[in-house]
Amino acid sequence: MAEKIQCLRLSQEGVEDAFIWQPIKFGIYSVKSGYHSAVTPSRPLNPITELNWYKDVWLGNYSQKLKVFIWSVIQRALPFGENLQRRGFTTNVSCKRCGATESVMHMFFNCQYAQQVWNLAPINNAAHLAAQVNFEGALVGSRNTICLPPTGVSENVFPWICWHLWLSRNQLLFENRDISLAETILRSIASAREWISAQGTNAITSKVGVLPTEIDHPPIGDQQLTRSFTDAAWNKDTFTAGLGWIFSDQSGQIGRGSEVQEFVSSPLMAEALACRSMLHHAITSNIENLRVSSDNQTLIKAIKSNRLEKEIFGVVSDIKSLSACFTSISLSFVSSSKNVDADRLAKAVLYDPASASISVMGLGLG
Repeated sequence: MAEKIQCLRLSQEGVEDAFIWQPIKFGIYSVKSGYHSAVTPSRPLNPITELNWYKDVWLGNYSQKLKVFIWSVIQRALPFGENLQRRGFTTNVSCKRCGATESVMHMFFNCQYAQQVWNLAPINNAAHLAAQVNFEGALVGSRNTICLPPTGVSENVFPWICWHLWLSRNQLLFENRDISLAETILRSIASAREWISAQGTNAITSKVGVLPTEIDHPPIGDQQLTRSFTDAAWNKDTFTAGLGWIFSDQSGQIGRGSEVQEFVSSPLMAEALACRSMLHHAITSNIENLRVSSDNQTLIKAIKSNRLEKEIFGVVSDIKSLSACFTSISLSFVSSSKNVDADRLAKAVLYDPASASISVMGLGLG
């Protein structure tokens, strides 16, 4: 508990407090979130065993169609034999493949066909999904599954596999077409890859709007512009972070800074602290026109929008306050491949705190 308290980061610039809606990650109240909070039991969720509708379904990194499908499965809204029987239908409610009662768990995990599909699936820990007592438990358990190479998919493929098991079942039932095990898995992976690829730049679109390349500011000449790159490295065992930033202009790199901070709660917090420290450094170095680049999309979104990232609210408020000290400033997201120098600096100071230093324009400042 003491360590968690020490990891709290308040504003250093005297920013006023703000109301934050706790049930939502971004802290902004909505009628929908208020309704769900009202109808959800007040006891805290066990993150390992209990379903979190926001995390496991509605905020999942898969298509809206699959989210509705997963919702329908959990709500027992799909016409599985067991669901039909419960509603008073007396027609055949058996699995067409093996003759057993067609329940949700049987359809997706216990039928021999489903078992063989999961055995072929290129994911780790597939066996523990079928060991769950219900579909909700399997969905929660899928949080820790990893899609193995060389599929080209790094996201959780659990929803896609379930979807294509459902499609295979329907084709057998209504078209008398038996889809092979390999084809079901190939379709699942192909669908996942196709959807992820189709997101493209839309993957960084937030609910408050598209993340622009830079904040709108009057253009200035390149000769007057200083560019900074910030990055952070975080040790999850010691909650220590290495912060690094690079300054450059038309002539090349003109300065750098690095430091180590303890009691840092997460990689996101480390990135925010690196940006704040860089701004302090830039102000003391009399830099007037600054272009800031970071490879952390969440941080840039939080700074450039009204999203209230609860964990880093105080630090982001400081960043916004410090930004007012510059004649012009812009913030943009860059890929990690374009942020290599700052990344190396952050990692170096994390593993060798004695290497921490601050300099700019060739003048030693610390």
